[in-house]
Amino acid sequence: MVRQFRNAFSEEILELPAGGVEEGEDRRICALRELSEEAGYRAQTIQKLCEVRTNVAISGEVILVYLCTDLVKTSQHLDSEEDIQVLEYPIEELFQMVIDGRITDAKTIAGITTYYGLLKNGGLENLPKLSAEYE
Repeated sequence: MVRQFRNAFSEEILELPAGGVEEGEDRRICALRELSEEAGYRAQTIQKLCEVRTNVAISGEVILVYLCTDLVKTSQHLDSEEDIQVLEYPIEELFQMVIDGRITDAKTIAGITTYYGLLKNGGLENLPKLSAEYE
C-alpha cells in the first residue's frame, strides 16, 4: 500500500500503487512500472484481479487492478514532487479498513475486496498468471 497526498481531497490517501497509462502502453506493463516507481518492488508474477469502471454514467474510464506477487525489494523512483510512503498490512486488516471507511479509493476497495473474496473462497489459483517481464 502507498500513502500519498492527493490534491483533489487535500489529504493523504491510502491506496494501491497506480498511475497513468502512457500512450500505447500495455496496462500490465504500466502496473509493473508503477509498482516499481511508487513502492520500490519488482514483481515476478502478475495476475489481473478486476476491472473498475469508475463512473459509467459520465465516464469511459476503465481501471485494471492487478495482483503482483513474488516481490523483490528494489528502490522507489519518485518524481521530484512525489512523497509516497510505502506501508504493509495483513489482508484482513485492509479488508476491515474498507469496511470501516478508512480506505475510500475506489480502485483500492475493488482490489482489496476482490483479493479477499478470492483468498477466502479458494479462487486465486483460477486467475491466469501473466508474464511480469518489462523493460
